[in-house]
Amino acid sequence: MFRSREVTPVTVAGLRFEPAAADEPPVTSAWALLRQPNFGVYFVGMFVSNVGTWVQAIAAALYVYRLTGSNLQVGLITFAQFAASMVLTPWTGGIADRYDRRRLLIVTQVASAAASALLATLIWLDVGGFPAVFAATMLLGVATAFFTPAVKSLFPLLVAPANVRLAVALDSATYNSSRALGPVVGAVLVATVGFSASFFFNAVSYFAFAAALLVLRPRPQARGNRGPTRLAHYVEILRARPELLVLLGITAGLSMSTDIPGTLGPAFVTDVYHLPDTTAGWLLGAFGAGAVVAAFLVVRHTSTPYRWMAVMLGLQALASFVFAGSTVLAVGLGAMFFAGLGFLAGQTGASTELQSVDDSIRGRVMAMWSLAFIGTRPIAAVIDGALADRFGVHVAAAVLAIPVSAAAIVAWIMHVRRERTPATAGVAAAAQRGE
Repeated sequence: MFRSREVTPVTVAGLRFEPAAADEPPVTSAWALLRQPNFGVYFVGMFVSNVGTWVQAIAAALYVYRLTGSNLQVGLITFAQFAASMVLTPWTGGIADRYDRRRLLIVTQVASAAASALLATLIWLDVGGFPAVFAATMLLGVATAFFTPAVKSLFPLLVAPANVRLAVALDSATYNSSRALGPVVGAVLVATVGFSASFFFNAVSYFAFAAALLVLRPRPQARGNRGPTRLAHYVEILRARPELLVLLGITAGLSMSTDIPGTLGPAFVTDVYHLPDTTAGWLLGAFGAGAVVAAFLVVRHTSTPYRWMAVMLGLQALASFVFAGSTVLAVGLGAMFFAGLGFLAGQTGASTELQSVDDSIRGRVMAMWSLAFIGTRPIAAVIDGALADRFGVHVAAAVLAIPVSAAAIVAWIMHVRRERTPATAGVAAAAQRGE
């Protein structure tokens, strides 16, 4: 149903969009890459769409917390958002490799807009309550399960291979700059125009990225196996590239620890800081702001990726423990800023290494990344919410800081091994790139 088509340049509003040449030299700065129309349009469209996603995330958390007063049920909303990624990964990765990724992404954006619009309507009519939010979020999660491996394997085709590392950092920056802005916008919208309008805002935002996709011209996509995708295919990939499994484990660890402000934010600001629940948006915003700052640091650290990952994930872990013990908003905001900085730097390092595979299997590798990065979030959210209801938010936050601490230790071990066996590391790096 998603057949490929010839990739040709196109002119829109006076701008010429064309595929990046494979032999194009590396750019000297993030700004230079953003000035390339093909990647620049992707960046803007993705940013607007992600802002809408974070507006809905904070609105849904606040709505459920006001409705139920339960941290566990707030965690269940996060579970609903990402659960489909746990189940559908074996198929969504293969689909991203076999079919036209750009067209597949357009379909996911339309489906996501429909789910958000449905939720906005139900809330406006004051029907459904928690089940309505849970069901609509599940629908969004299904679309996300198809969206993530497709988009993560598409954007490297918008730039020259020499610029992929910078593109990964900037792609992460769209997510995290929107993570800084979206929750604040969401908190303002909830306070001024209500929940229904906040969900409708997200529905409209999906069309920004759909519009960007209509004009993007990626390099030709290398198609994967046309047969059905099976779990055995993923096992074969990991067996051929065992370092990918380590990177996926690191990704899972750092991802689980990012749930702290999302699930526990409303309870922290009301029960610990004694402030209005909409202040939770500022905690998520602080995390995102730290991640945006980190995006400008990432490209300077390319020669020792595991050491850089270990240091920055250690920073995320330390900041998360500080947040767990905080009793005032200022400390919480500062801790979340540094946690976000460490998260983005560590996550970009792992993602760049994972992106360095042949394009014909990149969709399946990104599906495994999705399982590690997104699929672990439902587990973390439920654990986080249950611990908070049983033992309090301080204990819950401290426990969720443990996975990223383990990820930092693993990254350091990998760094030490590479330093001791530089020749072997070079061979492994070449295999990772598919050479």
